[in-house]
Amino acid sequence: MICPTCKGSGKQVVRTRTVLDGVREVSDVKIECQTCQGSGEVDKAEYEARQKAIRDFWCRCGNPSEDVEYYEYADGAHGWTCRDCGKVVQVG
Repeated sequence: MICPTCKGSGKQVVRTRTVLDGVREVSDVKIECQTCQGSGEVDKAEYEARQKAIRDFWCRCGNPSEDVEYYEYADGAHGWTCRDCGKVVQVG
């Protein structure tokens, strides 16, 4: 099927926001589509399984307590998980 992320173009736009010395900058960068690896097409079953995995990874409860838990792995990956549902709130 045609990739829903890039609509078949093989490219996607990633928006970055940075603040350095009080100066806010927003940049759009065009990259190879991460969903289809630039091919413009995806296997429907694989796409649906990946979408489910993403939904299962991220917090969707709204973090009502606003309590989070910091985590860090040996390879330097880090982020915060929701103390209400245990799912990821933020990475990096």
